[in-house]
Amino acid sequence: MVPWYELLTLLFFIAAAAVALLGAFVLGRDPGSRLHQVFFLSSITGSLWAFSEFMRLALESPATAAGWAAMGAVWPVDTALALHFILLFTRNPYLRGLRAPWTLAALYMPAVAFTFAAYFMGTGYTDIPAVILLAYVWTLVCATLAWLLCIRYMLRIPDGAERRQARLIAIGITVPLLSGFSYLASDVASFFVYFELPAVTALWYTIFVGYAIWKYGLFVITPETTADTIVSTMNDGLMLLDDENRIVETNAALTAMLGCGRDGSAGALAGTLFADPAEAAKILSAVRTDGSVSDCETALAQRDGRVIPVSLSGAGIRSDDGAFAGAVVILRDIAERKMHENALRESNRKLALLSSITRHDLLNQVMVIRGYLSFASEDARDPVLLDRLAKCDAAAVTIQQQVEFTRDYQDLGQQSPVWQNICAVVEREAASFRNYPVTIRADTGGAQVYADPLFSRVVYNLIDNALRHGGDVTAITFSVRHDNGSTFLCCEDNGLGVLPEEKDGLFRWGVGRNTGHGLFLAREILAITGMTIQETGSPGEGARFDMRVPDGNIRHEGEDT
Repeated sequence: MVPWYELLTLLFFIAAAAVALLGAFVLGRDPGSRLHQVFFLSSITGSLWAFSEFMRLALESPATAAGWAAMGAVWPVDTALALHFILLFTRNPYLRGLRAPWTLAALYMPAVAFTFAAYFMGTGYTDIPAVILLAYVWTLVCATLAWLLCIRYMLRIPDGAERRQARLIAIGITVPLLSGFSYLASDVASFFVYFELPAVTALWYTIFVGYAIWKYGLFVITPETTADTIVSTMNDGLMLLDDENRIVETNAALTAMLGCGRDGSAGALAGTLFADPAEAAKILSAVRTDGSVSDCETALAQRDGRVIPVSLSGAGIRSDDGAFAGAVVILRDIAERKMHENALRESNRKLALLSSITRHDLLNQVMVIRGYLSFASEDARDPVLLDRLAKCDAAAVTIQQQVEFTRDYQDLGQQSPVWQNICAVVEREAASFRNYPVTIRADTGGAQVYADPLFSRVVYNLIDNALRHGGDVTAITFSVRHDNGSTFLCCEDNGLGVLPEEKDGLFRWGVGRNTGHGLFLAREILAITGMTIQETGSPGEGARFDMRVPDGNIRHEGEDT
């Protein structure tokens, strides 16, 4: 027996205890995790082997020592479990889908066969049997594969906690791997026997895995350990910029969008990646000044000249002293979304065309009906017949008004909201009522409201409603007021006002003494940009319609959007 082993007897016991405790600790963190379970089993088999070596060296009885030596024959299974753990840790594709059963069979069947062979052969041989030598070679192949997988995984993932975990595990495997090669080489060169440090190899592996747990959260699911994986696997493109908008880092999704390698964009100005660099510079400038932007539509330019529409969102990064240090920019490929939007827009255009043609034909037929009703009324002398013809004509007028209303309603929300000068809109719509004895004015100064382009229809309907139902109305005023932190656009008249029992139904479809559509349409147009409307006037003092404007949807000329 080599004297060096006698000196390391105590180290075997320490190694057995340390490995077992580490495995129990890891399993306790997440008993349901396959990664944790396999590491625990590997730790238990490794601890059993180390303890059997301790007992073999510590006991004086050859028979008892041989029994413990046989118990140590579990080392091939320990090797298989260790490689299984590395495959799980590196997310190897051979453990997914239909390949997983074959991979596990190729891993564990030789391990079990070698364990039985080692158990029944014991340790009483002078020359290593061929099957045991084969087992040693197989073990070294598995350990080498585990080491290479760790190195490959470490080089492929972005720099961060997970790469450091892989580095420490690879270092932990290095010494056991060298020790194994030294064992086989000791028959050729005897000095290699001094590198056979089985107890030290177990402790070495335990120390580095333990350090990875303590320092970098190995086996712990935290944002620090998963951030790199999230960034590298997310479907959206991501780039990290410095304070000059130069690219520091990109993820795999963005490089796939651009059709170039990650190194090809590092250090370049971010604006050079876009189809319109000036537009991109403006958006990125907003990130610097405003702190963040969201869902800004722009386009990336691929190396082959193709353009990819993207949605850009970004947030600025500030240093401790508040200075701009860089930005994180996320780019989402919206090519499919734009395709669907264009298809929907084209479909709506065709439907609108069909509706327009149908509406035109309906109005023509209604006009024909009303013409013949007029002719029939001229020829009729029976009062009962005349009354019936008048009712038919009234029904035809209602049909005509409802068909005309669909023309207004079909355009609702078809165009994006815009900033509109309230005073200019009121003056323009007031021109339609110049023949009425009424004064219409807007005391709104330079106020602008963010609303659907049909907002002018709201103003028209409110004026028309006041003149139709307000009695002797001589003044209609539009104004802006602030109340309890809210902003209201008000329309007031000096007419009869609205009775309390009529207020609830003012904005319902078909309610009113005329068509019952005007105020309903006004409410729907305002709702597109989150505005609400209600009647708050007092009967006998005139009607007042308060339109509540959301924060940010009203401004004065000269202010930024």
